[in-house]
Amino acid sequence: MTSRSRTLALLVALVLPLAGVSAAAARPAAPSPDPVDAMADVPASTAERAEALSPLHPSRPPRNDADQRDLVVTRVFVTTSVDSDRDGRPDVVRVVVTRPRPGVVGGRRLATVAQVSPYFSCCAGAPNHDVDVPLGQARRPSGAPGRIKDYLLTGIRTDGAAWARKGYAYARVASLGSNGSTGCPTIGDDLEAAGAVALVDWLNGRTTARTASGRLVRARGWSTGNVGMTGASYDGTLPNMAAATGVAGLRAIVPLSAISSWYHYYRQAGLVVAPGGYQGEDADVLARFDYTRRDRRICRPVIADLERDQDRATGDHNDFWAARDLVPRAGDVRAAVLIGHGFNDTNVKPDQAARWYAALRRAGVPAKIWWDQGSHGTPVPQRLVDRWFDHFLYGVRNGVAGGKRAAVSDGGTTRWYRSWPRPGSSPRTWTLRAGGGLAPGGRSSAARRTFTDDASLSAADVCASREREHAAIFRSAVLRRGLDLSGTPRADVRLTFDATAANVTVALCQVDPAGRGSLLTQGFADPQNVGSPTRGTPLVPGRPVDVRVELQPLDRALPPGARIALVVMSSDRDFTLRPPAGTRVTLAAAHSSLRLPVVR
Repeated sequence: MTSRSRTLALLVALVLPLAGVSAAAARPAAPSPDPVDAMADVPASTAERAEALSPLHPSRPPRNDADQRDLVVTRVFVTTSVDSDRDGRPDVVRVVVTRPRPGVVGGRRLATVAQVSPYFSCCAGAPNHDVDVPLGQARRPSGAPGRIKDYLLTGIRTDGAAWARKGYAYARVASLGSNGSTGCPTIGDDLEAAGAVALVDWLNGRTTARTASGRLVRARGWSTGNVGMTGASYDGTLPNMAAATGVAGLRAIVPLSAISSWYHYYRQAGLVVAPGGYQGEDADVLARFDYTRRDRRICRPVIADLERDQDRATGDHNDFWAARDLVPRAGDVRAAVLIGHGFNDTNVKPDQAARWYAALRRAGVPAKIWWDQGSHGTPVPQRLVDRWFDHFLYGVRNGVAGGKRAAVSDGGTTRWYRSWPRPGSSPRTWTLRAGGGLAPGGRSSAARRTFTDDASLSAADVCASREREHAAIFRSAVLRRGLDLSGTPRADVRLTFDATAANVTVALCQVDPAGRGSLLTQGFADPQNVGSPTRGTPLVPGRPVDVRVELQPLDRALPPGARIALVVMSSDRDFTLRPPAGTRVTLAAAHSSLRLPVVR
């Protein structure tokens, strides 16, 4: 997809209402003069750290009737702890904070809700990589610069007034390398997280902030130091990243459609895989897209390193991707996490939320998840977000921290469960039968299916058309009692190839009583990486390979009268690299199976 198409999608995420109102509802008024608080900066100490981790004294956020005229608007540059652009000076992030004037809230100190984003300026030129290439090759993108515009103040007073009425200060932070911030976009690592962390540090007196004229501005006179962050897509990923640093003072986050592992965003099981709608994008492309600071040269070496280290040629896991995986660091999180995600999000796929939620729960972090059947950017109900922040930022005893921890909504009905996958879900093996059948239990037949790769097709195409020349398809009998699924399906397939490299795509389809098929979920794997995620081994033509493919999580109750179908194919037009057609693939059904998470 072109950078212009991504621009439109990301601007939608940027103006996603975070306070029940649209950022575009009104033009921003002229900001008030920057106030300078009298309290001096206080360095971090053991006592402060312990206090930040202790339970809050129950209080109430100072609700009020503030409007845009009742706001103090502070514009500062906050010093970070990193030098991502390698110029020998600490990076600074551009921050705008709105808060109700002291008289409106009786002089009380305020907790802060923040949105951190690389899209407050949008967007630099960022052509995607060519995906019509033989496997094992990568072609460098090239293109003209884009037109960069500043959105940091757009709607700031509208959103600020909405949060002020709820008793909060509201902050926007331009991520490193974007807008007026210095530094470089490094995509998903702790250098990039430092921009979000700097806001928390400033609100807790641990770092400095200055106006454009160099005047020191302190927040400790009005800030409680308790911070929440929320946002969708990249704006939800940055709160995840900040929380994984364990920064004291970040007490709650609400990441929506957010990434927890950048490897699983751009790769899967050794395979180069695109986020839905953005074929050919990769970490270096996104960095170029986000690189909107005025200095157009300083970040070029940094982005060149991203392009090299991401290893688009092999797709193997490496140190670059390990540094951008939050899941192993869930135990470092000190913020309560309310996750929102849609099962039909093909951009930031559902496994990003499922893995993060499971890791947080294992680590004992207060966490809940809100699932729905929507796509990218589907929000959590604002009332739930407000209660989350009220409890964890002000100590309000509203019950949001207890009770059931997973919700599944279909747009009309919402059901809460103790956890997710839903209680009662357990793996059930389905086997591949002669004649193209698929059935629970028993043994797979000795049948073989041979097909040829054709990268002009997608799994969704095959589900709809039952194309058999380029895929192996196995269909169930009519589900007389329906089928209730909750969790992550998995396929184990034995495949033989006539080439030394190939893609593997596996999909699960639903077929209605009229025979119309639709895609439920799919997954990908590189058969060269079955022995190691970090090093691929060329295939030996004619030698069988056992490939395990995890499909994307789902939660669906299929109705009586429907069928399911397992599709095994090679390349997928929408997600994988698209090598020349013709690779022949043979599936050995006797050594293949499907595992479904069935709710009994």
